[in-house]
Amino acid sequence: MSGAQPVTGPDRRTFLTLIAGLAGGALLPPLNAGAFELTPGTFLSFSNKLNGLIPDQGLAELDRFFAAIQASTDPAQLRRLAELVEAHQTGDLDAVIADAGLDDLANTIVKAWYTGIVTDRDGTQHSILWNGALVWRALDFTKPPAHCDWISWADAPPTGGED
Repeated sequence: MSGAQPVTGPDRRTFLTLIAGLAGGALLPPLNAGAFELTPGTFLSFSNKLNGLIPDQGLAELDRFFAAIQASTDPAQLRRLAELVEAHQTGDLDAVIADAGLDDLANTIVKAWYTGIVTDRDGTQHSILWNGALVWRALDFTKPPAHCDWISWADAPPTGGED
């Protein structure tokens, strides 16, 4: 052989290590497989954990409400809050949210669910859920049959001497 260099490649051990690494990597999920997607459904799910009551909204109202919340808040913070609440398993959720600096946003979302009103970034208020606002479910004296102090909606008004 006149001066030609033999072709050399990786040795057998290096080649097998490389193949095993590639095969192992194929078994791993893609890097974005666990990516959290913020949708009306995930918004409802994490809202349930924040509110303490489960809203029973039709899909159209939920979509409108979710869009209004998205438009009125910082999208990155909203996503962080959703991921944090959804991942939370045990302990004091309020403390975890406060430690992350997201308590103002969480309170804004809870307030919007209970009042049915979403406030834009410019301060304009929009009534999205009126009958669907959670305040009506949280207070037992707002709809019949209800009791406000000692008076029932079904009782005749008191007569004479009482104000």
